[in-house]
Amino acid sequence: MVLQSKIVNLFRALDYPEVEGSLDGFCAGYAAKFLEACVLGKDERDRFDAYSARIINTDEAVLVAAAKAVKEKVKFLAASQQPIVLDEEETELLEILAFFDSLMLYQNPKLYAEVFNTNELTHDEVTKLTYWAGSDAVKESGGLSCSYTDAKILTKAELTAYVKELENIITVLNRPIDEIFGFTFDSENHRIAAVYSPKIGWEIMDVENDRPISTMDPSVVADSIEESLVEHRDQGYIAFEIRLIMKGNSEILGQVTSVFDTYKQKNLGLITAEIASRSCDGYKLIHYAAYEGEQDIIRALSQYHPDYDNDQDAFGFAPIHAAVQSGHKHIISQLAELGASLETEASNGMTAAKLAVFRGRVDLIDELAKYSVNWDSHNDTSTCYYARFTAIYLAALRGHEKAVAQLIKYGADSTIAWMATAQELKKLGATRSQEVKDRIDVFQRGQPNPDAIAITPYNIAVIMGHQEVINILQPKVTISSSHSRLFLASEPDMQESEEKENVSLNP
Repeated sequence: MVLQSKIVNLFRALDYPEVEGSLDGFCAGYAAKFLEACVLGKDERDRFDAYSARIINTDEAVLVAAAKAVKEKVKFLAASQQPIVLDEEETELLEILAFFDSLMLYQNPKLYAEVFNTNELTHDEVTKLTYWAGSDAVKESGGLSCSYTDAKILTKAELTAYVKELENIITVLNRPIDEIFGFTFDSENHRIAAVYSPKIGWEIMDVENDRPISTMDPSVVADSIEESLVEHRDQGYIAFEIRLIMKGNSEILGQVTSVFDTYKQKNLGLITAEIASRSCDGYKLIHYAAYEGEQDIIRALSQYHPDYDNDQDAFGFAPIHAAVQSGHKHIISQLAELGASLETEASNGMTAAKLAVFRGRVDLIDELAKYSVNWDSHNDTSTCYYARFTAIYLAALRGHEKAVAQLIKYGADSTIAWMATAQELKKLGATRSQEVKDRIDVFQRGQPNPDAIAITPYNIAVIMGHQEVINILQPKVTISSSHSRLFLASEPDMQESEEKENVSLNP
């Protein structure tokens, strides 16, 4: 795991923004960069291998210092309108910096909403991400295109047979001899990449390993997938989502899409009650289908009457939470039509509405509004953290002003307070900036009961310094709840803190 550790350490040292989700191992971003390099051919693959080797073999402090120096040199030359002339060493360092920029765009697109002109992308949408995150060479080849997806929960023997089937399908395609087929295999918290060619066999790349595994044996592929994705290997099943990735301008892309779609539709008929009941690390096929937007699989599973509300995965999420977490509007509506409750609470108290707000997804709020969800659901005495907040309170806490405005449009009550203790309020500020801590102190002064402090959405927006939210809620500060108390900022011109809000899902 030297490679993964080095990437994380360099990420920090190169001053990238460390926010929620940034240090998830970079498996999604690294898998995308590996596939980019492989499908483009030998030159790009050699460059990728050189980046990885240098990251592994160079002292971190030395690499960071050299990279920052060449970055400053380029900025100085550009500012002074001088020709940017770099030697081979400097060019390689600049390419490593570009590699990290691309890695971040693939891994955390939500951090770069302005670049993508949307905050609705996830790292699963490789095709859409390629335009900004991909190298110039991959853009010239039409980007990366996903031509097949499927969700599976298989035994080891079934997975080996499945890999053989993939090989057989590819082998009989009318394809160029040097065509490379890329794959991603995902669990709920990890992703690995693989490439296949009938000529060279398989290569499996896991960022937790320092180099890819090469093999012609499908059983070795199955071993590698299980080892990377399954936490408890004695349970007998391997659950994953698979994607087939190719060059966007591949001359056989249409043929591949058609052939694999036919194959997938045939396999839908093979889903049985036994398959529907299988569990791997707490996940069933219904969870994977919801996470990955697999509408046809959910339809096939519906005949076995899954418990949509009480069947929770390892995160304590029901299928509706999985759909919201991944941003799949069509799955939200499908599950609602099948009878899933939109008010079901996850183990941390999240409802579908609160999870949509947590992600700042106005489009999901609009979708949920079609089914008359309860925006004001909360329980002051619950031991589940998010059960105690309303959706609009959470939106104000997170600084999602568009979500706040949309919730008000749909009738959410912006006057309902979170009843906190002084200790909870102190905990809220523990990891925030000094400005936030100071505003918490101001708010607490004169509170009549330290064990029942009423904090409205407006209050928390002021405390956190979310000026756009304050502007939206300012006209709505009349408190209807008997236990709520208005807090006005002591400084009328208080500006929004530069620190971004980051609330853990498991505080």
